[in-house]
Amino acid sequence: MNAYKITPDEHLVELAGYHAYLDYQITDEIVVSGETYTEVNVNYDSFHGLDALTVQNISTKEYTVIYVGTNADQTEDLVTDFDLLTGLKHICRSMFINKNNK
Repeated sequence: MNAYKITPDEHLVELAGYHAYLDYQITDEIVVSGETYTEVNVNYDSFHGLDALTVQNISTKEYTVIYVGTNADQTEDLVTDFDLLTGLKHICRSMFINKNNK
């Protein structure tokens, strides 16, 4: 039996399907079914249209990266989806380089 407490899938679904779209900032707290998650990193980058946030489950200490889905009202999101589907990796690479240069 696993001795570690893990974040329930239901929480992950709520974080990705709802909270990811609420424009949280670093250190903001999110409560899902009584468990607290803290924002540790946010990337709302409208230039690339690839948005993500990282949260930590306070009780399990797990980190989760949550990607925001496509917003059809944002041209950048549609362009990013096309780029990803056609195999272009420069977007993710540039985000990684920019993050490491901060």
